[in-house]
Amino acid sequence: MEDGTSTCTSVDGTEDFGDNPTRDSLTEGILNLLKPTVDCLENSIKNTRQSQVELRTQIENLSAELSVISQNQQSPIDLESYIKKLLDARKRITIVNSILQNAQDRLNKIHQLSAKEIWKTLPMMDKIETPDLSHLSSTDYENVYEPAEDSFLMLDALESEIPFIKSIKPTICLEIGSGSGIVLTGLAKCLGSDCAYFSIDINPHAAQVTQKTAYKNSVSLQVVNCDLVGPLLPQIQNKVDLLVFNPPYVPTDENEIDPQSLITLSWAGGSRGRTVMDRLFPVIPQIMSPSGVFYLLIVKENDEEDIFNVMMSYNWLGSVIIERKAGREFLKVLRFERVKV
Repeated sequence: MEDGTSTCTSVDGTEDFGDNPTRDSLTEGILNLLKPTVDCLENSIKNTRQSQVELRTQIENLSAELSVISQNQQSPIDLESYIKKLLDARKRITIVNSILQNAQDRLNKIHQLSAKEIWKTLPMMDKIETPDLSHLSSTDYENVYEPAEDSFLMLDALESEIPFIKSIKPTICLEIGSGSGIVLTGLAKCLGSDCAYFSIDINPHAAQVTQKTAYKNSVSLQVVNCDLVGPLLPQIQNKVDLLVFNPPYVPTDENEIDPQSLITLSWAGGSRGRTVMDRLFPVIPQIMSPSGVFYLLIVKENDEEDIFNVMMSYNWLGSVIIERKAGREFLKVLRFERVKV
């Protein structure tokens, strides 16, 4: 079935359910009425989560200082009870932060449901078409990661975010770990030529295949074969508006990350599956523009909450955009935005 074609009919079988201007206008009107309230709630949750993180950090620092004072004190003042109270407060903050995260996840699901309804009324140019990969063969996939559930989940996540992405008017889009080039090519076809697209992969075969995929689908990508942002850093510092990263996320022993096996580098993630992504996180504030947004695909074992905390330490606030169970993997796409000060 072609994208955008509906086979649904009304109860009496006489009306094409996909062609109902009155219903579509009413749906869009209701969603537009709800959107300011949902956005306000989301902003309030973001601000509260940020305050909670800052407060927890201050409590940890104060607790550490009291412990030092307690150990070195000459007077009989018992500070242990105060330290215990601070630690209990930190635990409560962690619980509240978890509740707030769940609330934000639910708001994101409302956004997704709203986007799905509005999406039915949008033209094809506002959707991401799956790129044509007919030029690739089984020989290519011996050295390059073949698109799988994680690739298509990232495409779905970006498609649901197109209105938001367009609102920030990106001029530079970057994908790290492009593999076959399916994600960045699809995004480039959707957003058009007003944006410059950069693709990075440590695998030279993947870089070549990405270039072929772009050519096959009539889009222009600048393809670089390097490790993470590598030599591009001076050129893209504080300029990237949209960053996409589907990292090697599978937890493995560190010795399984074999530079001689290029295909293994596409999935072997080391301890907690975090070895490569943990190297990228400190670079995010250096390369992203003030309004930039970062999309990251993870699995459950990567420890989502810890990733949120790490990114918050760089003043980047995260949320879950989409999630899906694929076989034994529980996949999620996270979105990070710079905390506005």
